[in-house]
Amino acid sequence: VAETAPAKPAAQLLAVPTVVSISTNNTQPEIKGTYPVDAAKLTVELGITAYVLGKAPELTADKGNWTLKPAAALPEGTNNVVVKVENADGTISSESIPTPIIIDTKPPEKPAMSKAPTDAVWPYAITGTWDEAPGNSLAIDMNKKTYALGKDKELISDGHVAFTFVPADKLEPGSYYLSMTVTDAAGNVTKLVEKDAVVLAPHEPAATPAPALTAQAITNVQSKPA
Repeated sequence: VAETAPAKPAAQLLAVPTVVSISTNNTQPEIKGTYPVDAAKLTVELGITAYVLGKAPELTADKGNWTLKPAAALPEGTNNVVVKVENADGTISSESIPTPIIIDTKPPEKPAMSKAPTDAVWPYAITGTWDEAPGNSLAIDMNKKTYALGKDKELISDGHVAFTFVPADKLEPGSYYLSMTVTDAAGNVTKLVEKDAVVLAPHEPAATPAPALTAQAITNVQSKPA
């Protein structure tokens, strides 16, 4: 009776490697991700360039975490990264989905502040517009305080670029500056500083009432000769 050869052990699948998507204004960012440590080969493809672990100095790894430091600046816009791993004989492989690395060096549009009504009495609402693109944030500095949209109730936005700022500070007569900062997801910043954003006139002194006439004064007036 012929002996049956023992079955070969089932090949172990390789876990899918990962890439951390980022949006940054750094044109040579560190790109990071993970990969299975039992893989014999790790390749990171950035655009048309392939970096192989152990051959490309730009690619390093430690305990299942890889880091790619591109030697050249990446172009503005979306740069897709794909990570591939293989076993020793190349018969088993796994790869990540294309993951975007976004290079954005353009600052947000400059915010604007509307003029206060001529009859406004403090405290009044300060209004204006800002670049309310996805991922952008707005902060306003005034009277040594910082107000952040989404954190402080004094600053709100309508979701369509218009903001309203109503600080509760009691301000003395004088001139107050206001600084608006818009920051996008990539870290680009645009600022607007209004030196005399709020100008409060000195309080008018209260009018001194005329002294009341006493009975003696009235008598004196009446007794004067014609």
